Amino acid sequence: MNRHQQQTLALAGIVQAAKLVDQIARTGVCSKPELDTCLRSLFAFDPDSTEQIYGDRHQLSSGLKLIEGLLGKDDIEGKPEILRYVMSLLHLNKKLSSQSQMLGIIHSRLQHAAFNLDNYDNNPQPLITSVAGLYQDTLSSLTFRVQVTGNVQHLKTPANADKIRALLLAGVRSAMLWRQLGGRRWQLLLNRRQILRDTRSLRQKSTIPD
Repeated sequence: MNRHQQQTLALAGIVQAAKLVDQIARTGVCSKPELDTCLRSLFAFDPDSTEQIYGDRHQLSSGLKLIEGLLGKDDIEGKPEILRYVMSLLHLNKKLSSQSQMLGIIHSRLQHAAFNLDNYDNNPQPLITSVAGLYQDTLSSLTFRVQVTGNVQHLKTPANADKIRALLLAGVRSAMLWRQLGGRRWQLLLNRRQILRDTRSLRQKSTIPD
């Protein structure tokens, strides 16, 4: 996998997290496998490859498919909000990158929260709550905040609020990876064709159907 494709995979991680935030905010539900992929990416501390962070590229098939829709002319439900969340996550990561102490706290607390991974499949809530609390204690204190809009009743539900915060942290993690791989916001406009080519190539190599 070349560097451009690795960037696109990280971008799919951002987009998938943003999509799930929008779904939970609007409907109160989201795909558990897609949620799992986003959350588990937070605990890939020493990956051998970009793909390994997400399990494999198949786990990001939803994010890859959505990139095509967001950068193309497709009429996608929630498209404006998803795009806004993506740009907000990129901006939030930029703010975080200058906060070395906060980065250290996040890394340390994620390592501690990783103990909940063993029981995640049977009871995911403790891990989600832990990650949500970490987001609230760190990124929520920055001057820039991601404004999540949707159904008030869904947003008021504690379990939904926890999932949204956990997904925002996962989205920032992917944004950090994207930037480390050379990703920049201007590329989303000027390099759109390259990103779409890489997205289609990655999707074609996937054996998982849409």
